[in-house]
Amino acid sequence: MKFKTLALASLVAAPKPVFGIGCYGLWKQGMEYVSGDIVSAIVPLNATAGTTQTKNFKCTSGSQSSLSHCPSYDPSNSQEASAAWSDQGVPPTPKPTAGRWSGKGCPEEWVDGASYDGGELAELNGLVYKYSTAQAASTWCGHSNYKPGDSQYWSSVWTLLGSCAGTIAPTSSPVFKLLVNAGGCPDEYDPSATYEESDTVMLDDIVYKCRSWPISAWCRVDVYAPGGVYSEVAWTTLGYCDGTISPTTAPAFSALKDHNGCPDAYDKSSKYEANDKVSIEVTDTHSVVWQCSGDVHRSQYCSQFEPGHDFKLAWKSIGYCDGTMSPTSSPNLSKLKEVGDGCPKYDIANGWAQVAKLTGPDGARGDYFGHSVSVSNNTAVVGSPMDNDPNNDDDCTNFGSAYVYSSW
Repeated sequence: MKFKTLALASLVAAPKPVFGIGCYGLWKQGMEYVSGDIVSAIVPLNATAGTTQTKNFKCTSGSQSSLSHCPSYDPSNSQEASAAWSDQGVPPTPKPTAGRWSGKGCPEEWVDGASYDGGELAELNGLVYKYSTAQAASTWCGHSNYKPGDSQYWSSVWTLLGSCAGTIAPTSSPVFKLLVNAGGCPDEYDPSATYEESDTVMLDDIVYKCRSWPISAWCRVDVYAPGGVYSEVAWTTLGYCDGTISPTTAPAFSALKDHNGCPDAYDKSSKYEANDKVSIEVTDTHSVVWQCSGDVHRSQYCSQFEPGHDFKLAWKSIGYCDGTMSPTSSPNLSKLKEVGDGCPKYDIANGWAQVAKLTGPDGARGDYFGHSVSVSNNTAVVGSPMDNDPNNDDDCTNFGSAYVYSSW
């Protein structure tokens, strides 16, 4: 009986390549590799330092193992690899796994181009991310370059909290028992409106009040909108509301100070200064008196904003009036001191008339006589800065002189 000896290598088939992230199985000599099979091999990186690197290689020799060089050509040998293998490069590092996050279920999936608020959660590939609360970050939340966990800059605006499964249970409706009843609801918040100190608005049945100046300047900025992340910076939560606010009653003039006659009516084309008073008609018989703020900064707005309407910091209501202010009386000359022996001459048509002329006794062209003048009681000093001194032996020019005049 004859026995036929078979090589062990011919009975061992090459393992099927495992596709996915990471390294394939290490190359082994004699395995039945054919074209298209992928293996890994440890190749020297720096012979002096003794460093190595694991890379994947794809067989490019022969459709059958008997015709292929891959079973005998080692891919870690650069010369043999070039004849039978194609370098597939260093395999990517598998992404680290994350533990379960502290919450329950998964938030809504991240959406490219969507807008996210600071602190908001998003899910992507089974991982939970929390959006940054930094104000400047809101610009980039839905941009593809900031895609959570899978973009160049994602870590600058997102924080990985962990993995998740399922969905987050819906939140319950707000419990208004924790808020006070603010009565009727004011007008609903309008992002395009301009709000000022003490203005109240309603949003989702919650009443908010704009904080005092200068914080009130933020009430008109979208980032500080009521109910948002930065709402408490500009707005105070007053409570919940129901229905509408009752209309205000007509002004009760008995509660205001009577200023008798009215100052000039407000004119938007006029320029107003600190403590100026104007009147605005509110009924057929009465007007309200407003006074421009005495504060140097607030008074600058009195010419820009109408009293009682646009800017409450510029004008203050100080009372009511009717009719017009009585004209001031003519001056009583008997109470004034008589000056001199008579009145100076005055030309009504042309203004003051010249009664005398002062000149330098040794004046010349270019002396600038009268460049400066100082008067005290009955003495006047007139400067002539470019006057020459004829008694100066140093031949110094433009020495300058001062002339003193007195009347007795």
